[in-house]
Amino acid sequence: MHLKRLNTPKRWNLSKKKTTFVARPTPGPYTKEMSLPLIVILRDHLKVLTTKQQAKVLANSKNLLVNNKAVSDLNYAIGLFDTISLPTIEKYYRLVLDYKGGLKLITIDKKESNVKLLRVDNKKRLKKGVIQFNLSGGRNLLSKDNFSIGDSLLFDLSKNVVIKKLPIKIGSKVLVIKGRHAGETPMLSGFKEFENITKDRAILKNKDSTYQTMKDYIFVLGEGKEEIKINE
Repeated sequence: MHLKRLNTPKRWNLSKKKTTFVARPTPGPYTKEMSLPLIVILRDHLKVLTTKQQAKVLANSKNLLVNNKAVSDLNYAIGLFDTISLPTIEKYYRLVLDYKGGLKLITIDKKESNVKLLRVDNKKRLKKGVIQFNLSGGRNLLSKDNFSIGDSLLFDLSKNVVIKKLPIKIGSKVLVIKGRHAGETPMLSGFKEFENITKDRAILKNKDSTYQTMKDYIFVLGEGKEEIKINE
């Protein structure tokens, strides 16, 4: 399946004049707007190869890793904070947002490629005190820890364990992932809660201004500073 290059989301940061069609991401936990097909990353963003045949050879060699797992689907959807590893050439990358809210790749080291930030999007209490947490990126976690919706978890991809909880609280540094301020990394300074159907808002502060956005539009990066690399 393909998309017309002219119709690709603005966030993809692709030239509209190269070819008529571009790969469509495989359906999964990410929306089309918030993900990039793996082949597009390798060919158009990182420019580590020039043809799909080269990409197939790389994928079949099992030396193309996403979040520390070998991937053969070249249309595999890469989402926010996913890591891509090319161990044979010792290159490692993470998908982040640029200052305008577009998707971009940054270079990271091997140690960073083993960790990812996940956001708690929902939770459900099961038997014997166990809680099922639905995390960003489609991952689920069973735990007796009582994380709150909106918390971020620093996750070890090699061991499949939570390294650290990053609570959604005043003083946290956050990334705005949607809306007119997408790509900005302000401090969380408060909340505005509503009793009706209106969604709660987060009050954010940067060097120049204070503003509000949907609470669902923020992703906690750490307590006062980022726990992972999100800039070059």
